[in-house]
Amino acid sequence: MGEEEDTEAVADVIQRYLVAHPQAADTVEGVTRWWIPRERLEESLARTEAALERLVARGVVERTEIGGRVVYRRLAAARRGAT
Repeated sequence: MGEEEDTEAVADVIQRYLVAHPQAADTVEGVTRWWIPRERLEESLARTEAALERLVARGVVERTEIGGRVVYRRLAAARRGAT
């Protein structure tokens, strides 16, 4: 799998996690450690961040700063629409 496909695969994993856990929010480090299944744990922070930024651009995830740290979470509109 190439870099582009790897990043897309990580974005898909993150998006599925957020559908299952709509209130989840974490840093790049936390997303890499806790949201990505163990078999994909080799994913780098850079690839996770690229996947998160891709989801920000798609309007799925929002980036916010809390206590001086960047945190990613499901976009508020998407959380309201979740059942």
